[in-house]
Amino acid sequence: MIDTASLLGQSRARAARGELHVHDHMCGIYDSHEEQYEPACRFLMAGLERNEQCGYIAESLTPVEFGLLLRAHGVDVAGLTASGALQIISGEQMRARLGGFTPAAMFEFLSLTERKALADGYTAFRWAADMTWLKKDGIQAADMFLYESQLNSLLAQHRLVGFCQYARDDFTAELLLAAAETHPLLVYNTTVCDNFYYVPPQEYLKADASEAKLTRYLYNIITRERLMQHFLSGQMPEPEDPPG
Repeated sequence: MIDTASLLGQSRARAARGELHVHDHMCGIYDSHEEQYEPACRFLMAGLERNEQCGYIAESLTPVEFGLLLRAHGVDVAGLTASGALQIISGEQMRARLGGFTPAAMFEFLSLTERKALADGYTAFRWAADMTWLKKDGIQAADMFLYESQLNSLLAQHRLVGFCQYARDDFTAELLLAAAETHPLLVYNTTVCDNFYYVPPQEYLKADASEAKLTRYLYNIITRERLMQHFLSGQMPEPEDPPG
């Protein structure tokens, strides 16, 4: 059930804290690569403070260059890397670990990494990725939508936190729309938002995905209008069941 009465408050609280928690899955869309590095650093630093094992897939920067950005924030990159708490790898290295990118290979990697992290005493596995690394695999919008949507189901079942970063110059508008629709949380212009256009995996993966998306869009439009009306009147609405 979606508690519509708390949506505005949740968005503001997330925006103020810039925090993500276990099971969260966020998409960042940036007008340039330079805009994405600071949020990635803060995302990883928050995880390290919570004793989460952290990883970053670098593409527009080398792992060394991204590590220098973390060091500028006071992070002991060398020490944390040596202890296993932090890993920064390139997209090419990630591709080699997977034996080539496929959703199944990535899901298996995340599941095994989370299991090992918990066994080693960490509270979760948190990772961020410069999604430009997938361009070399020629991923299409439909495949991206399916991958990101299924990833939500995986995160719901495991102690994982994910942050997928997209630079607008590197992807088509079609692919970025697919990315936006498959993340419950979205950051743009430094503001973290509960994603108004998010389509849950149980709806997208139905046989008639377009019908499910239309139902969700109509529900969201009505919900937003009611929220705004109640917000302006100083009253909050009763929770409603989302379409299912």
